[in-house]
Amino acid sequence: MGGAPAFHQHHPTRTPPALYCDDILRNGALYRRRWGVWPVEGCLRAFEDRGLVTYDAEADAWHRTRKEQA
Repeated sequence: MGGAPAFHQHHPTRTPPALYCDDILRNGALYRRRWGVWPVEGCLRAFEDRGLVTYDAEADAWHRTRKEQA
């Protein structure tokens, strides 16, 4: 990477990124299987606070409960 430039185009965001909840759950589960821990736990907990997901401690798995209302 030595000296390779990187650019980022500014864009509006939402916190938590509810529009990407399904993607975060799917990719998070893949990461969990490989590395043994859940990534972006802050987002997952924020989704849980909004009633979008639930955590099953016995299975160590997050599950979608409902879609975000626009």
